[in-house]
Amino acid sequence: MKKYLFAVLTLFYAFNLFAQNNQADEAQLIRIADGFIEANVRCFVDNKTGEVFSSVKDLEPNRDLRINSMHSRFVYQTGVENIAMIQLGELLSEQKYTDYALKNIEFVYANKDYFKNSITKENHWIHPFSRFYVINYLDDCGAMAAGLADVYQATKNKDYLGYIYKAADFISNKQFRLNDGTLVRDNPVKYSLWADDLYMSVPLLARVGAITGDQKYFDDAVKQVINFDKYLWDEQTNLYFHGWLSDEEEPTVAHWGRANGWVMAAKVELLKYLPEDYPKRNEIIKLLLKQIHGIARYQAQSGLWHNILDKTDSFEEVSCTAMFTYGIAYAVNEGILPERYISVAKLGWNGIINNVDQDYESKEVRNICVGTGISTNLSYYYSRPVRSNDTGAGAIISAGVEIVKYNRTHKWNSFSDN
Repeated sequence: MKKYLFAVLTLFYAFNLFAQNNQADEAQLIRIADGFIEANVRCFVDNKTGEVFSSVKDLEPNRDLRINSMHSRFVYQTGVENIAMIQLGELLSEQKYTDYALKNIEFVYANKDYFKNSITKENHWIHPFSRFYVINYLDDCGAMAAGLADVYQATKNKDYLGYIYKAADFISNKQFRLNDGTLVRDNPVKYSLWADDLYMSVPLLARVGAITGDQKYFDDAVKQVINFDKYLWDEQTNLYFHGWLSDEEEPTVAHWGRANGWVMAAKVELLKYLPEDYPKRNEIIKLLLKQIHGIARYQAQSGLWHNILDKTDSFEEVSCTAMFTYGIAYAVNEGILPERYISVAKLGWNGIINNVDQDYESKEVRNICVGTGISTNLSYYYSRPVRSNDTGAGAIISAGVEIVKYNRTHKWNSFSDN
């Protein structure tokens, strides 16, 4: 009887401990997302006078203004955040997270016309909302339009379709391509393939395919995933190179963490929209699984991955960890990856949480690599600065969403021994 009672108590304790861990995951996710909401004060600051304006309505033209919050600029980072916060709102049935994205877009549309005539070639990179009007590269439009497409699906506001289709047209018809149709840039040499650009194109193409029902967008998105793999996959390391340069027809030197993360996240976003009966769907799944099997072996004991994935003397980095956690947990949740891999995602999530400032006021996510161009110099990647709440931070929300989804459908920590 005592042995039976002990077994019951042990079982009860294990169940409660696991339930508490699951609740802790959700609480941390909410805390990070609420930090985004609190930090995103949508307003403008006059660079000369310091005056603050919630709107540019009725202001005299040509004031030197900047957007106060990094979370409400019309740049790709905000597009990633908008996508993630809508995912969170759907998961928790909590409107304030969906509203985060909706209000970001409303802020853009309410104020964008003020700036239309003051954009120049010289100020394009720092000008408020310039990318709404000027598109030179994929990261000028792809992620922002993908986030806008999700806002459109939530609101059915047809005013948003104009930019969505404009961005899709740029990707489909105006961005540089190789002869086989692979998307490339004109820098640092003409033509250069950037792993980052898979995310800056494929998620939008997949969404426009879903909105329009036109298979050509799915076909192009699938082509990009397959072709990027052809040029960038390294059979020696089972990782992706950051770039490929056409003048030498050779990849660049580094297996940069976030570049690999963008690739994985792009595959996930494509699979979410690609029809179940699409002929090459299984090929995309195989490429996702190949990448997961490759990167899993490089995870550090902390749960994080290194900024240069195969160089343990490079710093441990949070944004690529978030993207890998997102991709792995998604694959487990969808049943395309064995459940035992959730331990990799869980460890990644714990590594992320350990890099979130536990000060209630700040809620900063530390150790995120700044934006990074492709280089043939490995030391360039070693020396990249880190910042808090920087590029790719939105992927942390997406990672947490998939972790909480897993927790809600699995009562037992069964992944640890199988």
